Amino acid sequence: MPAEITRIKICGLRGADAAVAASNAGADFLGFNFVEGVRRQLHPDQGAQIVAEYKRDRDDSNTPGLVGLFRNQNASWVNETSASAGLDYVQLCGDEDDDYIAQMQLPIFRQVRHGLAYLLNSAIPFGLCVLVHVEVVVIKTLKASFRSSAGTTPLTSASSAKAATPPSHG
Repeated sequence: MPAEITRIKICGLRGADAAVAASNAGADFLGFNFVEGVRRQLHPDQGAQIVAEYKRDRDDSNTPGLVGLFRNQNASWVNETSASAGLDYVQLCGDEDDDYIAQMQLPIFRQVRHGLAYLLNSAIPFGLCVLVHVEVVVIKTLKASFRSSAGTTPLTSASSAKAATPPSHG
């Protein structure tokens, strides 16, 4: 059984300085939000500029993976945006199905959200990762899509994700 590793992704980055700070703080992944209509949305040209500024003068051998967040957007647009921005991964945050996933040109992270009641009653024993804003987010590189009647990706084993507790600042 492979060793479990906790990975940290900082999302919603809107500037190269923030990306550098997150990278210097030890983030494993940097998230850039291209989801339409959300507060931290980047337009493709903004994302490409931020990533280019971030990559300038960086040592490529030890940098976080660059992740673009998308939700139910045209697959061709997602691929074009990801390529032009120089991303390493695509994170799907919507109802994308197997046919959609098959069109992606980069490795995929899949976001699964459950309410706080679900988290407190059943998710903690399975080792899900709890992130900011009291949401549960499981990010897993997909080789295949697994869908339940609720439209989520069920966790099949405790080794699929590892619990992460943010450090105490007080």
